[in-house]
Amino acid sequence: MFAFFNDPEGPNLLVVIGMAAAIYLVSSAVYLSNVYPSLTGFKRSLATIFIQIFIATGFYLGLR
Repeated sequence: MFAFFNDPEGPNLLVVIGMAAAIYLVSSAVYLSNVYPSLTGFKRSLATIFIQIFIATGFYLGLR
């Protein structure tokens, strides 16, 4: 996501840290929650990865 920022000086470090923290917090909340107790092991990790992809895509499209 950060590679697509169209800034000649590169992405702002504060923005990168903020977005990475937001993605991490949401994905860790999904990983640690017990909303879907059937998700265990590999399926839980895979769900967390997809959540990270969706959030990063949402940030990219929202900030475009």
